[in-house]
Amino acid sequence: MLKLIFARPFSRSTVGGVASIVIGASLLAATPAAADTVVSYGEQVTSTGSIGRWAAPGGPVTRQQAIARAQDWADQRVPYSPNGLTPPYGWWADEATGGRYREDCSGLISMAWQLTSSLTTSSLPNVSTKVTDKSTLLPGDALNDDGDGHAVLFAGWIDKSAGTFKYYAEHRRGVPTSLEQANVYSGSIDGHPAGNYVGLRYKKITGSGGTGTMRVDTVAGGSVYDNQRNSDGSWDGVALLDGNGGITQVATAALTDGTFHVQTLAGGKVFDNQRNRDGSWTGANLVDGSGGISAVSSVGLTDGTLHVQTLAGGKVFDNQRNRDGSWTGANLVDGSGSISAVSSARLSDGTLHVQTIADGKVFDNQRNPDGTWTGANLLDGNGHIAAVSAAGLPDGTLHVQTVVSGNVYDNQRNTDGTWTGANTLDQNGHIAAVSAAGLPDGTLHVQTLVSGNVYDNQRNTDGSWTGANTLDQNGAITAVSAAGLGS
Repeated sequence: MLKLIFARPFSRSTVGGVASIVIGASLLAATPAAADTVVSYGEQVTSTGSIGRWAAPGGPVTRQQAIARAQDWADQRVPYSPNGLTPPYGWWADEATGGRYREDCSGLISMAWQLTSSLTTSSLPNVSTKVTDKSTLLPGDALNDDGDGHAVLFAGWIDKSAGTFKYYAEHRRGVPTSLEQANVYSGSIDGHPAGNYVGLRYKKITGSGGTGTMRVDTVAGGSVYDNQRNSDGSWDGVALLDGNGGITQVATAALTDGTFHVQTLAGGKVFDNQRNRDGSWTGANLVDGSGGISAVSSVGLTDGTLHVQTLAGGKVFDNQRNRDGSWTGANLVDGSGSISAVSSARLSDGTLHVQTIADGKVFDNQRNPDGTWTGANLLDGNGHIAAVSAAGLPDGTLHVQTVVSGNVYDNQRNTDGTWTGANTLDQNGHIAAVSAAGLPDGTLHVQTLVSGNVYDNQRNTDGSWTGANTLDQNGAITAVSAAGLGS
C-alpha cells in the first residue's frame, strides 16, 4: 500500500476557522455519499477506466483524455474529501476514470494525468516540467500554488490576449469538482492570488493541444471521402470512407475523447460513422431513420456530447449523443417550417450555436450549457443567402460564413455577443457550398466548393487570410464538411 503524503492545508480552507468547518460538514451531510467513495489512508491506482483505455496508469495521456477525465468528475459532482485536510481522506473511483484517486485539488490533477498515485502540490512538480511563459499553457496542463497548497487543471483559453481561461478544480469541503473561469495574470484563481501559481506540464502528456489536425470530408458520386490535414500543414490525401453511392450530404464533428464522427444523409436517413483513436472506423450506423431529412449538421461540445441537427419539413431537430454512446432522439429546436439550410458550431464556454436560413436570411439560436435555447434571432437579413457554415475559435469568437451570389462573407461574433457584420471573404462568384473548422492553434479554415472542386482558405491568428488554395480537384464533389481535432 502506498504511503500517503498529506498536502499542507491551503489557506482558503482555514478562513473562518471553526465556523467554516461546520458549514462544510453540514453541506456534505445534506448530500448522500457516492457509493464509490471510500475512506482510506492511501490507494494505488490499478486501472484508468474507459476514458483512459489507451494508456496504463503512469503511461502517456493525451490532452483530450486529461480534459475528458476532469469533465467526468465535474459531471458526477465529485465531492471534496469528507474530512477535508484531516485524515482519513476520501477517495473516488468510477468506470470512466478508474482509480482510486484522492478527492482534493492535487488528487484531481493526478486523476486527469492518469498517475499511479495521488500526488500533492509538493510532489506534482516531480512528474512535470515548469511552464515559465503562462501564455503557452495548453489544455491538460496544471497551475500549481505550492505555497498555499492548491492546484487547478488548465482547460483552455477563453481569450488568450486578455489572459482569461477555463479550469477544473476540487475547491474545498462542500464544493464539488466544477469548471470555472479566471485570469491567468491578475486577480485570483480559485481563491488564491494568480501570481502565486506556476504552470506545470506532465512529462508524459501527448498531443499539441494547440495545433491539432483537421479532417475534411467530401461527397462525390454519392460516396464519402476523407482527407486529414496534419498539424504541420500537410495533407494525407483523399481516401474512400463510405461507398454507399446514395449519400447526398455529410457532417463532421470531433469529440473530447479523441474520436471523430461523420454523419451521412442517404435516403432521408442519417447515419453515424465513428473514427476511433486507433484510426479504425465503426462503419455507418443508423441514427435517425425518419426518412424525410433534407440536411444535417453536427458539433461536439466541451462536455463530451455530440449534437446532430437535422432539417425535415422546414423544421430543425437536435439529437444528442451522450458520453455513454446513447442517443436522446430528435427533439424539435425550431419549428418555423420555412428553413432551407442549417449549420452549427460550439464555443469554448460550452454553448452551442445553430444557424438556420429562412427566406434568404440567417438566424442564430444559442443552446446554453443548461440545455435551454434562446430561440432563433435574426443575424443577417440579406434576403439572398443560399448557404451557411460556422466555426468557433479558442478565443471565444464565433465565425459564420454565408454564400450570396456565389461569394462568401464572414461574420464574427465577439466574446461580448456583438457581431462585426458580414465582411467579404471570397468573391469567386461561383461558390456553391461552404464549410468551416476552427483549430486549437486559433486558425480558422473555410472550405469552398466551386465547380466540383474544394478550396481551403486559412484565417491566421492576426486576422489575415491566405486566400483560397486548391484542396481537392475531383471535379464531381457535391458536398463538403470539416472539423478540427484536438480542440
